[in-house]
Amino acid sequence: MKTMIIALALISLGSPAFTADCPAFYLSGLFYRAANVCDHSWLKRPGFLITTSSAAQCKIPAKKAKSLLKRGENDFDIGIINRGQNAACAYVDTEMTITENNGK
Repeated sequence: MKTMIIALALISLGSPAFTADCPAFYLSGLFYRAANVCDHSWLKRPGFLITTSSAAQCKIPAKKAKSLLKRGENDFDIGIINRGQNAACAYVDTEMTITENNGK
């Protein structure tokens, strides 16, 4: 449920086609792409680990999971195009911090 709140906040970064089937997969894709673009050490942050752990608990078909991961990655790229890399990275950093604080 915690990732659902953050996922709803992240809709503004990307496509209106976001689905709530398993927001943790979407967030994992978004956080993973941001880590590769912004700061690779984010892959070890508690926010990323909490999100991937939540995704592992989702019971959805593999094809749907891959689709959600890809959508998160694409939405981050759209965020870069619309807001610039620094703004997109700062936004995801803030959302990871919120995830970390909610996970405690």
